[in-house]
Amino acid sequence: MQMVASVRGDAREDRTLLDHQPVLYRYALSLTRAKAQADDLVQETFSRALQARQKGNEIRNPRAYLMRMLHNLHIDGVRGRKLDGEPEEEEAVAGGQEMQLTVQEVLAALESLPKSQRDLLWQVAVDGASYAEAANALGVPEGTVTSRLSRARSALKLRLGWDGGRVVS
Repeated sequence: MQMVASVRGDAREDRTLLDHQPVLYRYALSLTRAKAQADDLVQETFSRALQARQKGNEIRNPRAYLMRMLHNLHIDGVRGRKLDGEPEEEEAVAGGQEMQLTVQEVLAALESLPKSQRDLLWQVAVDGASYAEAANALGVPEGTVTSRLSRARSALKLRLGWDGGRVVS
């Protein structure tokens, strides 16, 4: 899927938005689990972001802005399907426990991690880098990446109050 830079506005700023397309697509695919829906979601996200920028809205953190917009568009679509009476997809829930977290809660927990853990977790979990790619980028053995990711995930679970399928109060 390719986007065309907007006719009006700064093409450089449009390009900055479009640079986030691979990450957005992976995130959309993880939400929808369907390529066509993920394509539509990313397309709509870029369309709205470019419209907002053309209206003069300043986008200070393009990645966060786009991720938030994509997430909100997905939620709106899910709500719309519920209102239309379409059957809701069953979500697999670990250990039979249902835990709903808002994006803000997850991002806040992620931000509270040390920078090295946060960056590594983002690189692998969101950007889709393999352990080998992350190890190469950091200049460390792959085993080191594995252990660092394990510690980062444990710390994130602790901050979110999640313990092996149980919500910890």
